[in-house]
Amino acid sequence: MNQQTDTMKRTYKLIASRGNEIVFDDRIQSDTPRNARRELKKLLGLKSLSGIVYSITEIPVDLIREIVDGELLAVVVYRKGAVAISDMLMRMRFSKEAEDAA
Repeated sequence: MNQQTDTMKRTYKLIASRGNEIVFDDRIQSDTPRNARRELKKLLGLKSLSGIVYSITEIPVDLIREIVDGELLAVVVYRKGAVAISDMLMRMRFSKEAEDAA
């Protein structure tokens, strides 16, 4: 495996505040929460996060993708009937295998 696949970027939602003021509320792509914190410090122009209250939450993109695929499958089944199920499942299986191989 190459280094790019080993350090896959994940999406994190970060919210940071100082006192009653929100100073950051956005998503950051990083390989670890620690590196997401480092990026937050950089974006805020700070040497440390002392005095900053922050929250880091990983956004589970793979899980969201699976949920969306399931919902799309339900729509296809509803609109095209049960015959489309096997076609859709086969396409999903092949696309997942292709994605895993990449």
